[in-house]
Amino acid sequence: MPVRLPVLFLLAFALAAMAARAQEPGFTRYGPAQGLPTRSVMDLAQDRRGFLWIATEHGLARYDGARFRFFEAHPDSAGALAGAVVFALAPGPA
Repeated sequence: MPVRLPVLFLLAFALAAMAARAQEPGFTRYGPAQGLPTRSVMDLAQDRRGFLWIATEHGLARYDGARFRFFEAHPDSAGALAGAVVFALAPGPA
């Protein structure tokens, strides 16, 4: 009996450590290699469809959970970004 107590204690400790490890959130870094136009992010917003919009010093990016789509400044085009730097984002109507 005395030998079983330390073994049970070690088993319980190992299971508790594994459970704590399973609850740690994952973290992924995104940058130019993954399609983000720059490492410098000014603002983030998520729309009602789930897209993540990223304001950067080089334009606007949209992330759909798999890939980035980049929107550049075209000052002479109607409906396009007027300048390269996007400082802030405002969510639209819900």
